[in-house]
Amino acid sequence: MRPSDFHWTESTIESVKIDGRNVIVFASGVFRLGEVGARQVRVEFCSVAAARQEITEYIGDPKSPAGFKPPVLVELLPPIEIAGAEVHGIEGIRLAPTAAWIDIEVQSAEAKVYEL
Repeated sequence: MRPSDFHWTESTIESVKIDGRNVIVFASGVFRLGEVGARQVRVEFCSVAAARQEITEYIGDPKSPAGFKPPVLVELLPPIEIAGAEVHGIEGIRLAPTAAWIDIEVQSAEAKVYEL
């Protein structure tokens, strides 16, 4: 399965890990398109050409926020040339260390989603 097979908007991004030129994202509350029921997943982006995340912290409770702090762009991996790399995007809420909306963009040669 690929990240584009899933609906990410209501998901919770549990963690993002870097392993060499690979990015691994653990998420819960993810829905596979056309199916019922949320899932926990591990997304593996392999042979990553570039990866970044935009973190937008909530002001107050994320269920009824008083607004947002300015977004912060974090480069997870510096860009390099990798043949055949495609752009993938996932998004969701991060609850710790502070509640924030997360947009992750990864350019990689391979992207797979595994249900946990």
